[in-house]
Amino acid sequence: MTTAGRRTGHGVLACAVLAVTATLAGCAGTGGASDSYDCMGTSIPAETLTDPRPATELDATGRDALAGTNVPPIDPAEWAIAATTPTEVVLLRELAEPVDQGAGDVRTHERMVITLVDAPNLPSSPAWMLSALGTCAITSSAPGAGSATVTLDPAGPPTPGSTAVALLVTERSCNSGEDADGRVELATLRETASTVEVVITVEPRDGGHDCQSNPPTPFTVELAEPLGDRRLLDASTLPPRPITLPTH
Repeated sequence: MTTAGRRTGHGVLACAVLAVTATLAGCAGTGGASDSYDCMGTSIPAETLTDPRPATELDATGRDALAGTNVPPIDPAEWAIAATTPTEVVLLRELAEPVDQGAGDVRTHERMVITLVDAPNLPSSPAWMLSALGTCAITSSAPGAGSATVTLDPAGPPTPGSTAVALLVTERSCNSGEDADGRVELATLRETASTVEVVITVEPRDGGHDCQSNPPTPFTVELAEPLGDRRLLDASTLPPRPITLPTH
């Protein structure tokens, strides 16, 4: 439904809320925690976060990958092994300090992907090469749904008496610089005595799109009772992140 031209959502209790203990509580009836998370499109197994293996334990293939083209020198003890195959090595490390990119995009980790490339222009093909390096927030996997960053809407910040919270939702996926009007969904709303935890997703658009920045989309979450002094959390990230006003 809509309120004053702004998209609105009303969720249900107790479904897929991320906990600070690095597990994802399953919905009633689904029978368990999440098997994986997402880091800027790279799948991160749950055990990489709960029981990490340092990159010092890489086998000979993994060590060869670290010596690949454009791979920066690292201290393997600072990185965890997220995945290793005969053609790809994925490493992850937690940043010493989170990096706030604005619009609710707070990066907590860095991931490195090294790929075995077979190309005729390489002198020693196939050869290991750096294929991705960058920071990310660890987010819950949502099959069929796109992720988004969330902030409070400065035009109407909530008060203790608010029974609805106005948000700005920014789609992460490429969308040719357009907003996500009509595609924002409230996947989860969990209200407790101390917190209000939400998971916001965006239904992906079909077709190809350019990858410039997307503008935020207004979206309102309706609460079962006034917000009071409860903390408003984005439970799509690990750990859940306070939803605040945009920083820049």
